[in-house]
Amino acid sequence: MAHTRRLLRDAAVAGVSGSPAIAALVPVPTVEASRVPPLDPEKLPRILIYIRGETSPDLITTSPREYRVEAELVVEYVARYKVDAKIPEDELDAAAEAIEVALDALETTRFGGLARQARYRSTDVVVELDGTRTTASIVFRYELEYGREVAPVTDAAFTDADLEHAVGDATADNPTDTVQPPQ
Repeated sequence: MAHTRRLLRDAAVAGVSGSPAIAALVPVPTVEASRVPPLDPEKLPRILIYIRGETSPDLITTSPREYRVEAELVVEYVARYKVDAKIPEDELDAAAEAIEVALDALETTRFGGLARQARYRSTDVVVELDGTRTTASIVFRYELEYGREVAPVTDAAFTDADLEHAVGDATADNPTDTVQPPQ
């Protein structure tokens, strides 16, 4: 089975690319699981989806053991404009609205049940100047919580395991110490 990160990314890509409003904004198949926008401005606009910052605050110690994992889902709409062109705020807002509708549906279902929790965190608009082009991005961040299962522990894991414990002579901290068996 695929890793949960991949399943979550795939669910986000399918949910966003399946939206009619997104299809009107961005021709298919430019919704993709990627962190890096293409260098060719002709391949933009594009929606990039990735997961970053996976952490595990604790281990659930029942069997099968499971980590509680927290990560950030990032959905980024990237478009390029000529350097002297005005950034069309209305176009960026329309893209943001279409993406938000698709992401809200995913959040409501906890990404098809793949996540225990899915919470919207923030939206940023980022504008960067690169030579003769200006890149404008709208970046959506969602906090996800999901589990990562570790192999179950069985009784056989303890009785059949090939474990060795080296035992040898050790010097006493104090040579006058003695050990008395219980009476």
